[in-house]
Amino acid sequence: MSQTSSTPPTAPTAARARAWAAGALLVGAPLLVLLLWLGYADSVPDPLPRHWNAAGEVDGTTSVRTMTLLSGIVAAAAAAVGTAALGMRAHLTVAAEVVLGAGWVGWLMTSVYLTVMLNAEGAASADDVTLSYLWTAVVVLLPAALAWLLWRLVRGTGARRPAPATPASSLTISEQERVVWVGRASSRVLLLIAGALVLAGTALASGVAREALVLVGVGVLLGLMHRLTVRVDREAVTVRWGPVPLIRHRRPLTSIVAARAEQVEPMRWGGWGYRISTRGRAAVVRRGPGLVLSLDTGSEFAVTVDRPEEAAELVNALLASRAGTSA
Repeated sequence: MSQTSSTPPTAPTAARARAWAAGALLVGAPLLVLLLWLGYADSVPDPLPRHWNAAGEVDGTTSVRTMTLLSGIVAAAAAAVGTAALGMRAHLTVAAEVVLGAGWVGWLMTSVYLTVMLNAEGAASADDVTLSYLWTAVVVLLPAALAWLLWRLVRGTGARRPAPATPASSLTISEQERVVWVGRASSRVLLLIAGALVLAGTALASGVAREALVLVGVGVLLGLMHRLTVRVDREAVTVRWGPVPLIRHRRPLTSIVAARAEQVEPMRWGGWGYRISTRGRAAVVRRGPGLVLSLDTGSEFAVTVDRPEEAAELVNALLASRAGTSA
């Protein structure tokens, strides 16, 4: 009696299936706009509401045609960019990031259109349309959730650069030895800008409260992110922003191939802050010395930090120790 056994899909087949699923998700945004227009265009008021104030009253309208065209064109353009990135993923190291951004933009426009059309159905005029906080949550959460799903589908399928060999290190570390290195970097310029924004917001608070709140919020955010801390231990390289370590980036040592010290030029990595570019990702608060990690995905991660030579030496020694243990 013969037995048949099913073999699991190969890695290329699984990656191709994930790419097809991501493409369908991208194209689904403009298709949903088209379906909503076909199904609801005759049962909604014209013009449609496009904005509600804090009291829940409509304070802005636009025609059905304009809203449909704008939503459809933006969603279709985002889908085109995302699917193009999928097609070039074998040669594009940031394919996953491009797909994520395109998916978020496309589904944000579609979520807004969906919310307006469903809530406006049967209303006599735009002023009769109300919007609950539940639908606001839909507009915020649905694009984020679908972008995250796209990221999960496409992550790791982009082009990979050849991984460099781990540089030799002068440090010798035993298996039982506890090692920790901590370094920091800060930017006085960002701190001064943050202080100026907070002062400007405070001065405007009595006149234009909404704009003042935005200025103060941006100032506080910059103030929290003007400094970062880098920690190297046996498990990972961890970057924490600000005095309150709520935002962090962790790179497990198992995902690192090599480390080096380098002069970090912000514009070569996409600017200041947490950046994503064709070189990889970077945490940048200033121009100057930094630590650059070569990852097993073929991309790089850079972080500005004082005394990066010490950190690179320790990372390479830890990598050599792991390699010797596994051998």
